[in-house]
Amino acid sequence: MLAKDDIINDIALNVAERLSEKPLLNYGLLGGDFGDILFLYHYSRIENSCEEIADNLLDKMFHSLHRQTQVATYCNGLSGLGMGLLTLQKDGFIGGVDTALDAIDPAISHSLDIFIKNNNIDFLHGLIGIGFYLLDRQKSRKDYSITRISKIIEYLHKSKISQDNIVKWKYNAGILSKPYNISLSHGVSNIVVFLSRLLRTDLLDWAKESKVKEMLRGAVRYILANRVDTQEFGCWFASSSIESDDIPHRSRLAWCYGDLGVATALLEAGKTLNDSELKDFALRVLLYSAKRKESKANFVNDFCVCHGSVGIAQIFRSHGIALKEKSLLNAAEYWENDTLQRVVNIEGRNTLLYYDPERGGFRESAGILNGIAGAGLYFLGEQTHLNKLLLLPWQ
Repeated sequence: MLAKDDIINDIALNVAERLSEKPLLNYGLLGGDFGDILFLYHYSRIENSCEEIADNLLDKMFHSLHRQTQVATYCNGLSGLGMGLLTLQKDGFIGGVDTALDAIDPAISHSLDIFIKNNNIDFLHGLIGIGFYLLDRQKSRKDYSITRISKIIEYLHKSKISQDNIVKWKYNAGILSKPYNISLSHGVSNIVVFLSRLLRTDLLDWAKESKVKEMLRGAVRYILANRVDTQEFGCWFASSSIESDDIPHRSRLAWCYGDLGVATALLEAGKTLNDSELKDFALRVLLYSAKRKESKANFVNDFCVCHGSVGIAQIFRSHGIALKEKSLLNAAEYWENDTLQRVVNIEGRNTLLYYDPERGGFRESAGILNGIAGAGLYFLGEQTHLNKLLLLPWQ
């Protein structure tokens, strides 16, 4: 099996060469070039010369900004750009980030209003993604963040659907194909993480705190109401939600959809609400998931962070460390080895291939979510940074 150092070095070479050849660099954090640059900065900790390369590529990306359509999404837009810049500044790679963010904050605010108008509450591509940026931004621009987070709270409270102490939200048909969703990437689970972290700040007055707690507890109940029979389905939760699936079926093992993301959200809520029963249940889900082995049986088609072996390994490693659970760390090692077995050699260089369901085949891919930069960050051991970007435990 290939050594991790070899694949990390080749990932860095592949990323640096690809970005140097592009005339314009996009600013996508999870799905674009900025995520690759972020990886190169962290790689520079073991290869010092790479920091200058990353600096030059970051300058190139900023010079490309005015020639691109401005969007504010977390995955590929300005709020993700802001989150990534704040992360790099905290790690000491760059400075002066507040000045840069002051220039893009008005566009983010404008997009927030549009997302509210269009009922776009998505994490990767809508207002919840902006919400996570604002949670980080408030450390230096508190008044700006409080005003806009207040808008998000009021909208979530106004648009929620409540029944029997259960709270859920209906998603815009133009964003998701099905109206109800419990996933971490696109559904109620990311709202649970957002509300949980918001409650652990000092941004809320009494009235807003009461609303947020009400929504959080109701959203947790909604997720729990979507449990399925593990004996029948081999998982705790269906892929999206029972309401969204005509026939519930076994969910994949992944960051984006399925038990791992849902358990992550429940652990966040349990921590915030000091609910030991909820935390114990989430741990049961993780321990059950740790026994789910073999790629084909769990719909693992490639290595990627979003729905592949790296994302699974990252989740198990993160929770294994946080909860001091050896079985979770063993599961992380299993999926890390699965990833290493997927390495291919193309023209003398090692890489990993993303499975493209639209094209029906494997190809090289860039970015953190579906590309080799995500794998590179994992193999570097960048526990905190990947976790922060993916809503996993990091504080």
